[in-house]
Amino acid sequence: MRTSIRILNIPRTFVTVRARRLRLAGHIQRHPELTAHQLLFWEPDRGNRSRVRPQKTFLKQIRDDTGLASDNEIKEVMQNRELWQTDRQTDTEAALSQDRTDVGQTA
Repeated sequence: MRTSIRILNIPRTFVTVRARRLRLAGHIQRHPELTAHQLLFWEPDRGNRSRVRPQKTFLKQIRDDTGLASDNEIKEVMQNRELWQTDRQTDTEAALSQDRTDVGQTA
């Protein structure tokens, strides 16, 4: 089932989720009138530390998705809509091409 989905050029679920997450983050960043704009780069600084692995914050996930470490770099790229769309499309195409090479290796 998985192989047939990848052969048909249907992106994996994580590729679609990542693309939509980045699209939403860019939209929120470009609209300062939204309450979510203030929350986009907010990270909790207090709280009890639990014994289990800490959950990823939205910001940490955006950092992982973009490969950018600095909040200022991420904000700068998000403000330029064309650059942000190009960057997202490049990431999605790279993930799809990786899927295609995976299929070629398993066949």
